[in-house]
Amino acid sequence: MPELDLQTFLRPEDVGNEIEAKIIDAGKHGAIQKGEGEEQITTFEIGVMLPSGERKIWTVNKTSQRTIASVFGKKTEAWVNKVVTLFTVDQNVRGTIKKVIYARMPK
Repeated sequence: MPELDLQTFLRPEDVGNEIEAKIIDAGKHGAIQKGEGEEQITTFEIGVMLPSGERKIWTVNKTSQRTIASVFGKKTEAWVNKVVTLFTVDQNVRGTIKKVIYARMPK
């Protein structure tokens, strides 16, 4: 039986406390649809390869975008094949504590 080769989104469970991930593409802008009558949220999604070799799509928050851009520049083509450290923190997201993925440069 065929298995679909679909990239899935990176989740906090994929990161655990901390991992190093390789950026595998220049990314693209996306959108999250909100409720009726509300404006959509613009996102930035980039492909990453986990230490296991598994590929995921990471929706990069603004803080992590700034962190990566401060080292590799604003042109995301320059980010391809670079390694970043991904980690999770507990954060209040609209009144609910959730694990959020952030990036820092490897040590």
